[in-house]
Amino acid sequence: MNNELHSSLKEQLLHNHISFLAVRDALMQLDQSTPTRDASIDNLNFLMDEDIVAHIDTQHTDIRDAYHKFISLTSFHVGQSLALKQDTEALSYFQQALTEAQKGNFGSSWIAYIEGTVLYLQGKTIPEDLISKVTESRNAEILRNFNEGLVNRGDSQYKEDYMR
Repeated sequence: MNNELHSSLKEQLLHNHISFLAVRDALMQLDQSTPTRDASIDNLNFLMDEDIVAHIDTQHTDIRDAYHKFISLTSFHVGQSLALKQDTEALSYFQQALTEAQKGNFGSSWIAYIEGTVLYLQGKTIPEDLISKVTESRNAEILRNFNEGLVNRGDSQYKEDYMR
């Protein structure tokens, strides 16, 4: 965990010396610093910190959607990192990503992609009508790969199906 960066960002945000969007950008840069998204769990803990939540809820209601969207993306990255290691805790983070995406009005394509990922991790086939809602071609392809993996093996192997 990058304690110094998170502490500094928290202090600046709580004292209105930095915008949430600037915090989001700094956290995203940290998240993207490794292909395995190693910082995502620390970023999620930062975003879920009770002081941060209270600050957003009381002082920045205008950016609540952006906040929930970023929690969704960060939760997804935590789930993805865990799923790549076949960790069963991944499912709960994808479910959290879905809940936050719905709270933040993220959009039907992203929500459908998460819903499909959740179904896959539950060992269920993803309906084609759900896949058709995913507008990003790579994400739709991933969902189809998930289905193919389920059919061929009978279980989910996230890393194998995701990387195809």
